[in-house]
Amino acid sequence: MTDAITSALKGTPYLVEPGVAQGIHGRLAALDERIGLLRARGTLTPDTLRRYYGQTRFQQVAESNAIEGSTLSPGETELAIVKGVTLISGHDPKYVRDAHALDSALRKIVDMAGQPGPTSRYDTHDLHQLIMGGGAEQRSFRRVPVRLTGSVHVPPPDFDAVVRQMDEWGAWSGDHAAAHWMIRAAVLHAWFVHIHPFEDGNGRTARALANLEVIRSGAPPLIIRKVQDKDRYLDALSRSDAGDLGPFLDLLLEREEAALAGLEGAAREVEGYDVNAERIRRHQAARLQVWNSAIQLLQSMIAEQFGRLTVSSGGDFDVRPYARELSLDEYLQLCTGHAVSRTWAFEIRARAPALGERSYLAWMGYRSTQVQGLHDKVAGHGPSLLWSRPNTGGFPPWTAVTETDALGLQECTIEAGNGDRWYVRRGTELRVLSTYDLARTIVDGVVAALA
Repeated sequence: MTDAITSALKGTPYLVEPGVAQGIHGRLAALDERIGLLRARGTLTPDTLRRYYGQTRFQQVAESNAIEGSTLSPGETELAIVKGVTLISGHDPKYVRDAHALDSALRKIVDMAGQPGPTSRYDTHDLHQLIMGGGAEQRSFRRVPVRLTGSVHVPPPDFDAVVRQMDEWGAWSGDHAAAHWMIRAAVLHAWFVHIHPFEDGNGRTARALANLEVIRSGAPPLIIRKVQDKDRYLDALSRSDAGDLGPFLDLLLEREEAALAGLEGAAREVEGYDVNAERIRRHQAARLQVWNSAIQLLQSMIAEQFGRLTVSSGGDFDVRPYARELSLDEYLQLCTGHAVSRTWAFEIRARAPALGERSYLAWMGYRSTQVQGLHDKVAGHGPSLLWSRPNTGGFPPWTAVTETDALGLQECTIEAGNGDRWYVRRGTELRVLSTYDLARTIVDGVVAALA
């Protein structure tokens, strides 16, 4: 991933020191995991999203404007936007107008995030015009040089230089659409401020652009706070002007981690969301995939061997699949030692001249205590493939295979995560077989039962 970070920064004025990149890599992966866990079960319901965004919408507007000098608090910002108040005692009316304008821009980026294609330089014009609350003139790049207070960096001096560098900015965005969204957010923000393409409103536009990338990824928007973050934010941007993006990435990651914690908190309040439980659930989902694949492979291998046997013997051997996989909830039930209904995997039917018929049903249940006590690799609860044969008494229609049955097995389970290592029980005996050997054992057992 550190190579991916280096590759993503090609064509930009930036680099990240290798040691810093390693730490960033881990944090990016952790962010992606937490967002994936939130969305894995449809956790982000409308109620959760309303709770979170209702809490942060006006803070985001107030803090971004405060960095540029606004004196409105989040509560006063909400009053201005929701109630339409145009004058708030003790505050410049300009700050009220700025609150309305930035709120419009932030609502706009939600729409933009759903549109195809990466962010372009033309998107910057749309956002800037909304943020400045102006007319057509607010869409134009500046034509005069600017000096940045407290910075040694000098932005491009004229219109042609601004356009040239914004074209480079846009080309990087298009060429690196697949780069990680946090890297894109940091680059597009820092580089935009570095170019300083408009006479005013560059900081607010840059922060909106960063959140456009964040929201497009499905993550909650981050908030740069005036009191706690402004000095560090400006210092990190100054260091990015010198080519080191590490401190700025670190800050944005920290603020995004805080935003995600807020969203997880809203999910916990509304839906009882538990991130650690979701991590366990995802781990079990990977094991479930191995289990379902192992059952399908075993079934296919039995059918293939039966097909050759039918040709050579003249008998009729068939595997009837029930086309059913365990769901994650069913798998978790079995892993806690609780039965699940309707878990038939497949049925074997065999008929041979002068030998009669035999049928066996393979179904999915939880491991017996006998299996759990026979080998440490299958200790504890988990799923097993269990075997039944027709009940000659009539009801129930199927009865469990015993250790005296010629099939030669009563229960089969796999080592967690290893679909080709089967543990096969017959009575108190436990054998370890590959999928091929287990299929061969089952086929030989059916033939022996016929004979």
